[in-house]
Amino acid sequence: MAMYGEGKTRGQVSELCFDSATNQACAAIVPIDDQTKDFVKAYLKSNYYHIRTLAEGGNQPNLNLSKISQYIIPIPPIKEQSRIVAAIEQWFVLIDILENAKDELQISIAQAKSKILDLAIHGKLVPQDPSDEPATELLKRINPKFTTCDNAHYENVPFEIPESWEWTCMAEVNEYNSASVDPSKSPDNGFELYSVPAYETGMPEFVKGKKISSSKKLVSRNDVLLCKINPHLNRAWIVSHYKEDTPCLASSEWIIFRNSAILPQYLSFCFTSNYFKELMLSNVSGVGGSFMRAQPAIVYKYLFPLPPINEQCRIVAAIQKYYEILDDISANL
Repeated sequence: MAMYGEGKTRGQVSELCFDSATNQACAAIVPIDDQTKDFVKAYLKSNYYHIRTLAEGGNQPNLNLSKISQYIIPIPPIKEQSRIVAAIEQWFVLIDILENAKDELQISIAQAKSKILDLAIHGKLVPQDPSDEPATELLKRINPKFTTCDNAHYENVPFEIPESWEWTCMAEVNEYNSASVDPSKSPDNGFELYSVPAYETGMPEFVKGKKISSSKKLVSRNDVLLCKINPHLNRAWIVSHYKEDTPCLASSEWIIFRNSAILPQYLSFCFTSNYFKELMLSNVSGVGGSFMRAQPAIVYKYLFPLPPINEQCRIVAAIQKYYEILDDISANL
């Protein structure tokens, strides 16, 4: 087997490798017997991680030609090489089929979750209980002056909901009063920061004030945060408040909802439904791409279906159960 790299010009390597060219970062391995090239390639790929351990250097470790040229490769008879390569190709075809099926199943799981949320907000996921206190009474507790006539202006509701439910919007039931703080003025104090980048980790950032460069919104346990920035529209996050003595902050990319009389888990699921996402997409504005945002003043006016509090609990329990099953399937793919 011939090795070409250091000591050869690009033109010489090109000539030796049949009009292929490499730079000094590559070593051209040219089997003396052309029939062995597929087997050699397969063997080197299968030992990739072992070969990496032979590399030396700092931030960009390299393999020198001496080590590559001394690397031992077991060479079977030509016919066996052919059988091995053919078997590998067959297995790779099967793996590709399985990978495609896995991708399709992941898409199906995502679609199933979306359908579960759709059924939930239509009042079709769990059975209705006639003994439940109607959502009208819930709204009366939130606003003692509320009457059923207050909902009479909702003439063109998006879809039908059970009789015991009510249509409402964040603007009418949101108890959050915007309050901001500049953490940099308390450089050594710790904060529990709910940022958009931290969302995917499932945990807020725990940082000192000196590490936060701009003012943030003060939030509390069970506040529901709704992301307004593209491409993360309608991500919802419930504030957990992990450290009692640490103020919770939310970045300006969140729309904040607070109401202790409504189950935050239900609102979170409702706000992540396709119904709500489509509403938010209908009013994004900005330069374009990642700079486009939904407008909070408009989002606060969007209608959402409010079930009785007991049914909210049943809906959340059902969604969590179905999601757990789907997540288990996804994790074992």
